[in-house]
Amino acid sequence: MQMQMDEDARHHDELREQYSLQERRLSLLQTEMEEIRSGLEASERSRKLMEQELVEVTERHNELHVQVK
Repeated sequence: MQMQMDEDARHHDELREQYSLQERRLSLLQTEMEEIRSGLEASERSRKLMEQELVEVTERHNELHVQVK
């Protein structure tokens, strides 16, 4: 009986350790995911800004082209 209880306690401790490791891993992955999401959002803002700049440059180019004709 005692041997079974010791075995159960050891198994319980192993499961608790595995759970703790998985919690830490999950926390690290969540942090990494937030960093990736922030980077993606920054990239999206930059892309939109560059698109707007391209539109403005294209418009200016067309205006100058009309003036030169």
